[in-house]
Amino acid sequence: MRIKVLLTVLACLIMISGCGSSFQNQTTLPGRPPELVTNSTIRASAGGSVKHPVTSHGVRIAPGGLDRDSVVRLSLVDSGTLPVRNNQEFEPVGTGLKLDLGNGAELVGQADFEIPYDTDRPEKYGVYWHLPEGLLIPLATTYDSGRATFVARLDFTNDALSRSSEVRQKLAAQSFTVSVVDESGFLSRPAHVDWPSYNLYVLENGTFRKVIDQGNAMGTIPAPGEEPLMIVHGLGSDIPRFVDAAVYLRAQHPFTAIYGFEYDTMSALRTSGPRLNLAYSRVENDPTSSWRHLAHSMGTLVSRVAFEDGSQPPYADNSVVFAAGPHLGSEAINVLQGSLGIFQRFVRYLVVNEVMNFRNADGTPCQVNVDDPGFTDLAQNSPALQSLNEGAAQNHPEEIYRTLGGNNPGLEYDAADFVMGVYPSDGLVDLSSANPGALIGAVKSDVVPESHSSIVEDTVNSLPIILNDLLAP
Repeated sequence: MRIKVLLTVLACLIMISGCGSSFQNQTTLPGRPPELVTNSTIRASAGGSVKHPVTSHGVRIAPGGLDRDSVVRLSLVDSGTLPVRNNQEFEPVGTGLKLDLGNGAELVGQADFEIPYDTDRPEKYGVYWHLPEGLLIPLATTYDSGRATFVARLDFTNDALSRSSEVRQKLAAQSFTVSVVDESGFLSRPAHVDWPSYNLYVLENGTFRKVIDQGNAMGTIPAPGEEPLMIVHGLGSDIPRFVDAAVYLRAQHPFTAIYGFEYDTMSALRTSGPRLNLAYSRVENDPTSSWRHLAHSMGTLVSRVAFEDGSQPPYADNSVVFAAGPHLGSEAINVLQGSLGIFQRFVRYLVVNEVMNFRNADGTPCQVNVDDPGFTDLAQNSPALQSLNEGAAQNHPEEIYRTLGGNNPGLEYDAADFVMGVYPSDGLVDLSSANPGALIGAVKSDVVPESHSSIVEDTVNSLPIILNDLLAP
């Protein structure tokens, strides 16, 4: 009798696990999924799948998706244990899965991840790839309502990926963790509304204090003194993000005042540029004075519109440094404009990982659209850039331009580029665009091993060069 019972149990286990699979460490604690591990052999040439015997979590690897045969391991992950930088708007839910490749195999093609999750509002969710460093990459996701399962594709077939060593080395091509993420907070953002004006800050006691709010003065605005510096941020950024750079620059040189100009990055360059001129006029009343000016990314173009519009500045001269400026546009922006799906995933990537953000004038996070001027103006060959670059070298007699470009995107932008499928020099802007030389009348250009963001943060490679260029005659 005992032998018959044992044989019956063994037969059931074989039926559940399936041919070539096994599971272990099963528990059924209330409120938690069974802690099961499933192993399966997948041949590289034929591809194959592995499915969890109890929950139906699974992975399908396309033929040629692996570079060699592998015993793959699928395990369940409590999504509540996965770290998220922006957990106010993005929340992992349900049970995720982890796929580990054995025998030194790597994913070189396509893999489809299947995660059961029952919902009547699938549009509120997406499947994200969780990186070891805490970054999340949104994957192209569909929902199978018949099986109540999200299906997301991870695709390593893009040839451009071969140029992205950090994706290969750090995005774990041998181990993948994915989960369903509730995007309700992000999706509930209000629509973008054009700012009525601009903000201006001044550095005081190691922090930026707002002195002009949407064109309205907030008390007394400090005088610039003899050696003032103006800082202009880039796309999806703000002035408080530049506090560390400003503190560093003041520690290295006694600037008499450091201001920060803040604008609506979804507005057109032709809207924000004149507002920068207004900000200069609000704080400077000595036409013989000298200024220093640091602009980053989109802020370089806003600055150029201000400097090159033919109006008389309220100062005699201005030493200007442009860091990571898309003077010739950005290939990444053109890719985003060509695919709404990629654009939506890209924006999610920026926001969930706190790489960039987008806000209305009252400071609340807002939605952005692919046709907002803040994006369209930055595209290669956009009308805004064509107009700006025509005769640009002769259009700024009161300013001396020096430029700086990065050639190392770093992990954050490498992952962003993976979403887009293009890999610019610093992650968003190619060196030819950041350092256009004679086209804009720059007298000096430098290249540093920094990403699009770290180029205005690093105190070893870039900020010392920026400081020297700001102080140059």
